[in-house]
Amino acid sequence: MTKLTAIWGKYLSRGSLAVFWVLLLVGTHWPPSASSPPFNLSDKLLHFVAYSGLAFLLTWVLSIRTPPTWERAALVISICCLAGALDEITQPWTGRTTELYDWYADVAGAIAGVAVFMLLTTLERRRAKTAGTVGV
Repeated sequence: MTKLTAIWGKYLSRGSLAVFWVLLLVGTHWPPSASSPPFNLSDKLLHFVAYSGLAFLLTWVLSIRTPPTWERAALVISICCLAGALDEITQPWTGRTTELYDWYADVAGAIAGVAVFMLLTTLERRRAKTAGTVGV
């Protein structure tokens, strides 16, 4: 990996995480309206996908300099669990409701996001090793 690639990866990962986390907070705290959204997806599925993305991006940010570890994966899952709990606890401030099953979906999504990142980086390292190049 070249120095330029590493620098771009660092800024891209951090920027993506920051934008995603802000959009997640806005989306989960947007006051409910009388009109329903134009799509009909399960609330739990939305929580699962959102926290999968958050965990994936957070793992990416924490793995820029060194390959991901299981200890770091546990840290990311813990951070996402705490973020999901705080998210649910603060939703009543904007007229939304707190649901324990939403938090369960957040936790499951965080585990899935970390697992996908770990799987992809493991596969990339194996590919790079067989190709004779150094990978993440």
